Amino acid sequence: MLRWIAGLLSLIVMLSGCMDASVISIPPEVEEKTETVLDALLEQDSGYLAASLPDQMMTEEEAVAALEDIYTIMIDAEVVERKLVGRSWRTHASTSAGMYTDYESTYQIEYAGDDYASAFIQIRRENGEDSLYFLNYYQMEQSYEEAFRFSLAGKSPFHYAVLLLTIAVAILVLATVITIIRRWRRLRSPIKWLVFSLVGVGQLSLDWTTGLWTLKLLYVQVLGAGFTKMTAYEPLILMVSIPIGAILFWFRATPKPKDPGEKQDPEIETAEGA
Repeated sequence: MLRWIAGLLSLIVMLSGCMDASVISIPPEVEEKTETVLDALLEQDSGYLAASLPDQMMTEEEAVAALEDIYTIMIDAEVVERKLVGRSWRTHASTSAGMYTDYESTYQIEYAGDDYASAFIQIRRENGEDSLYFLNYYQMEQSYEEAFRFSLAGKSPFHYAVLLLTIAVAILVLATVITIIRRWRRLRSPIKWLVFSLVGVGQLSLDWTTGLWTLKLLYVQVLGAGFTKMTAYEPLILMVSIPIGAILFWFRATPKPKDPGEKQDPEIETAEGA
C-alpha cells in the first residue's frame, strides 16, 4: 500500500507541471472556419471577412474600414510559418440572446526576416450558425517561445524571493510526505497526516514573464507549491501557499502508543513536549 501511495504522489507531482493544453478539441466546422478566416486575413480579403461578421454587428462599409486599419499594421513579408498557440471555448446563456458558444484561437505568424505577429480569432456559434465575432492582429518583437522562455536574467528581487520560497515549500512538503511514508506503521493517524501535509492555505502566484502577481487569502492549494506552464507559448506561473499541514506535522505528530517492553524508536520522537 505504501508503494502505491508513493507512486500516486509522484504522478501528482509530475502532472502538476507537465499537462499540455495547447490544442483543445472544437467542432471541425468551427476549426475550418477559423483557418479560412486566418487565410482571408493574411490575403487581406475584406469581402470574405466582412461577409463573415454577424449582420447586426456593423455594416459592410464599417467592416471594410476597420479591416483597412488592421492591414496598415500587418507585416509586408512572406509568411514562413503559422502556429496555433492557444485555443479555448466558452458557452454563454442569456435571456436575450439565448445559448451561444465562443471559440477563441490564437496564432503565431512567422515572416521572412525573423519577424513575428499574433492573430486572435473568435468564432461565435449561435442558432447553428458560425460567424466571425472578433478579429485582432498585432506585431511582436519576438516569438512566444522566446518571450515566455524561463530565464533568471533581468528579474527583480521579488522574482527571486518567490522562486526560492516555492522551492523551499516544495522541499518541505516532499520531505514531510517521505517521512510519513517511512514511519507509516509507527505514526498515530498516518492517513490524516499524509492528506493534511499536502494542503496549503492561501496562494501567492507570480507570472514569471510579466512580474504580475496575485494573492488569494481564502484558497486551498494541493502540494503547497507548484507551477504551471501548459505550453512553450504560455508564461511560467509560480504558485506557493503556506504548508500548514507539513509544518504542524513536525510539531504535533505523535507515535502510536508502544507496547509494554517495546523499545521506542528515537527516529519517531517528536517535539510533542516542546
